[in-house]
Amino acid sequence: MIKEDVQSLSPGNIVQLFQVAYSGKPTLYFVKRGANGTGQVVFDGITYTQIDLEADGFKWDGQGSFPQPKLSVSNASGLLTPFLVQNEYYVGAVVTVITTFDKHLDGASEADPTATFPIEIYTIEQPTDINHVFSEWRLSSLIDQTDKKLPGRVMLRDVCNLKYRRLVNGVLTNFPGECPYVGTLYFTENDVAT
Repeated sequence: MIKEDVQSLSPGNIVQLFQVAYSGKPTLYFVKRGANGTGQVVFDGITYTQIDLEADGFKWDGQGSFPQPKLSVSNASGLLTPFLVQNEYYVGAVVTVITTFDKHLDGASEADPTATFPIEIYTIEQPTDINHVFSEWRLSSLIDQTDKKLPGRVMLRDVCNLKYRRLVNGVLTNFPGECPYVGTLYFTENDVAT
């Protein structure tokens, strides 16, 4: 659906929705003020609060390093800074950016929660400027993290590093790094002999 919208002569206005999930805290949902009038924006049953914000640097060009976008949020009310100080400036929080057209928001004539551009996921790397006017963070891609490796776990030849469990005398017992199966028959994930 989104592909057809992009190619049409009047696709509508682009809306970027932000979800910020921080460990142990409620997820924050917000959208740039003016995205859809002055009220709250609802998409896929989730209500996003309109706030003054600026987000840039989300460009992907397939060359060079991953983008490191910046997200600036208004602090005009003076309530944001104390909140951030109490919550470690949300460093490490996961930021999900959903981009769609306003005609796909809930309540619109063509509402469709599946009509989105590819969803982008970042983490808050560090605050770059916190003052009485705004708070700004540098984001980084989930892959572009310090000490991150692909694959996400160490793989060793001839060693299985998973924990296996089996019943031994009626007790569920862990066998770390040791596969308890000693048979010679092997099966695919669909139970077909191989």
